[in-house]
Amino acid sequence: MKNIKDIILILLAGLCFWLFIKPIKITTDISERKAEKFIKEKVIKIKEVETQIEYKWINNSKLETKINNLTLELETAKQARDTIEIIQIQDTTIYVLIQSNDTLKSIISLKDSINSDQSDIIELKDVIITEKDYKLKKARRRNIALSLVSVGLGVLLVK
Repeated sequence: MKNIKDIILILLAGLCFWLFIKPIKITTDISERKAEKFIKEKVIKIKEVETQIEYKWINNSKLETKINNLTLELETAKQARDTIEIIQIQDTTIYVLIQSNDTLKSIISLKDSINSDQSDIIELKDVIITEKDYKLKKARRRNIALSLVSVGLGVLLVK
């Protein structure tokens, strides 16, 4: 009976030793890989949208220059009291202002899409961090349990 008890204790000790020594891998799940791929795609999309915004800002600054030039022409036409030219300049100014307004609206829309993409990225990174934190806590609990079992078996083997 004592031999069976010793054999069982040795097997349990060997099992605990093997589990304790065996490295615990915190692997990346498929969902985590998908999330990281999705994040990379969002970052690329954000860079493309930022390029579009820069182009639109340059376009809008050209429109603002046109508006300033039209304002100067309007003052000249007012001094000359040329009603037809005043109306033409005002119509052109209104058209350029509408273009500028549309450009600014599209910039706002693009910035909103960037904000949305960035919030998606933040949410995904939070999920990844939460999952890794859970896996790390689980591994720590396992190590603590194995340590306690090893100590308990060590005490039993010494007796």
